[in-house]
Amino acid sequence: MKNLLITLLAVCSLTLFAQYPEATLDNGKVKMKIYLPDGKTGYYRAPRFDWSGMIASATWNKHEYFGPRVKKEGKKHDPMGGDDVVGPAEEFSMQNPPGFKEAKVGEGFMKIGVGILEKGKGNYAFYMPQKIKEAGTWKVKAEKTKITFNQSLKLSDDWAYSYEKTISLKDDGFVISHKLTNDGKKDIATNFYNHNFIRIDGADLSVGYTAETPGVLKLAEAQAKDLVTKCGKADGKNFTLPAKTDFFHIRQHKADKGGTFSLTNPKSKGKITISSSMEATHWDLFMIKYFVCPEPFLDLKVAAGKSITWDFTYTFSEAK
Repeated sequence: MKNLLITLLAVCSLTLFAQYPEATLDNGKVKMKIYLPDGKTGYYRAPRFDWSGMIASATWNKHEYFGPRVKKEGKKHDPMGGDDVVGPAEEFSMQNPPGFKEAKVGEGFMKIGVGILEKGKGNYAFYMPQKIKEAGTWKVKAEKTKITFNQSLKLSDDWAYSYEKTISLKDDGFVISHKLTNDGKKDIATNFYNHNFIRIDGADLSVGYTAETPGVLKLAEAQAKDLVTKCGKADGKNFTLPAKTDFFHIRQHKADKGGTFSLTNPKSKGKITISSSMEATHWDLFMIKYFVCPEPFLDLKVAAGKSITWDFTYTFSEAK
């Protein structure tokens, strides 16, 4: 496979000849199936989300925490569909990707985790179709309990990067570790967020998911009244989510430096807690039929020749 170089250790189960290439991690308590990035046969080949680390399935103690977005909606999966993803689904540069302002129409700019995209007319819009001029080459090292993805890309002497993502299992969940190195001459200043796309034990919003935060997360003023009406809570600390598509913009509580969000399926008692090692500018909470998406947003600033690291920790448990 031209766009994918793989180092395979015997202790890891890796399938290259299924419908989409995938790897399985298993530590005896957590079992996870992960799609592998590939420009020709990969599960996701669109220009929006980072191609690496998309989790098809993660199980612990008979609970399932992810699942495909479109399958239960009766639609066939489209690898080139911008939103046809599985959790967690991470994206760099929702606005102004590196090199976009400098590029002329028809020239390239960088979309970290994807490759070099072709600039069209007008401003960049993450939700619009984009042409991929060059998909970055991925190297994957898969072991029994962790998998590491590496991608290096050079647009010009000014714009270049090396990106590493590692998913490591723990007894009650997993950690996603990131490292972004600026190999160009210009500083990289961009935003990054994790969409998550969580569905616990296959439940849709009608189950009445409950959410918790360790500190009071202050909601944007315009939505505070809305939350009282829909969830019965004004402070955002503990609330039951509405059983329909909705959106809340949340500002982070100062007492919770990195940011933490817990979600529970009250019927199955399956629970997941997400923590960020880096301070989030804010969290968005987006809900759409089959998924709840607590989304931490980070500002990334990487000087030329420097690196930056950040982690997301996912902990599985059962609600009492």
